[in-house]
Amino acid sequence: MTPEAAVAAYLRHVSIERGLAANSVAAYRRDLTAYAAFLGERGIDDISRVASPDVAAFSQHLRGADGTAMRASSVGRMLSSVRGLHRFLVDDRVVDADPAAEVKPPKLGLRLPKAITVDEMAALLAAVAGRSRSRCGTARCSSSSTRRARASGRRSGWTSTT
Repeated sequence: MTPEAAVAAYLRHVSIERGLAANSVAAYRRDLTAYAAFLGERGIDDISRVASPDVAAFSQHLRGADGTAMRASSVGRMLSSVRGLHRFLVDDRVVDADPAAEVKPPKLGLRLPKAITVDEMAALLAAVAGRSRSRCGTARCSSSSTRRARASGRRSGWTSTT
């Protein structure tokens, strides 16, 4: 089976049997078309000839070995599509082994939360203006003491005499 035929079979599977949305199928199509083209450039015309080093080379290709680096999240998404394709081919008994099982997606960096602007903070404070701040503070203290009591094994509002 050619890589293109395998991709077409997988796309039918995800759209009909799994019932994925049209946009999801379109994303799979984009990712797997690029993968099939990459395999073609490597001279692989039979999907059963794909080996783990080929999938790893595709991952490296996406990470920018040629100067066109993709974000780690995009590489991870594309590799997820490739892993899904190969898992489908194994489950459908088209191939014996899954060459993508050994290839790990890149680690995603942790993002810091975005700070709000001074104007956004002023809008938040204006939104609660006129409300009792003590009520908010009381609720916060009450929930905090409840958490401390639970963590120490005591009931909220109950103190031991022993």
